[in-house]
Amino acid sequence: MAGQKFYASPTDTFTWANGAVGHRAGGPFDTLGPYAKVRNCPIDGTQLRLTCYATAYADTWFSVPAVTEHKGKRIAGYFTTDEDGIHFRVMNRHRHLVGLPWDQATWVAELDKIADAANCEPNGDRERALQRTWLPLYQQGLTPQQAWDKTPWIRNGSFA
Repeated sequence: MAGQKFYASPTDTFTWANGAVGHRAGGPFDTLGPYAKVRNCPIDGTQLRLTCYATAYADTWFSVPAVTEHKGKRIAGYFTTDEDGIHFRVMNRHRHLVGLPWDQATWVAELDKIADAANCEPNGDRERALQRTWLPLYQQGLTPQQAWDKTPWIRNGSFA
């Protein structure tokens, strides 16, 4: 996988209580521990168990930046542990890629990026477009791109 940054020893492993198997980088200067590669890692909020890879050293005491792949999409997140073992938590911007619902703030931010990339300020009043048209589409479960594609009249400067 393209996201693998650290060597993961096939023999130097650690098994957590939840069945996930972590591979250490190994050697006398290994400061990463069993996070280089984690097989059978549970993805928080889903029933998925995927292979995940650390992408950097721990940025806090409680998490290690990581990445996984699902249905051909690269998904960013981080490892965290609790009494059950290790878990991979998906970053908000990638939640929809594993079947988790969008949170409203991330959905709106993604829609803003789409509008900015199209160099479009909907009728000069993005807030009005958001409240009247796009938030109901968010509530219907559409992705930001689907909402953008479904509302050409806003980009043309008129409201329905």
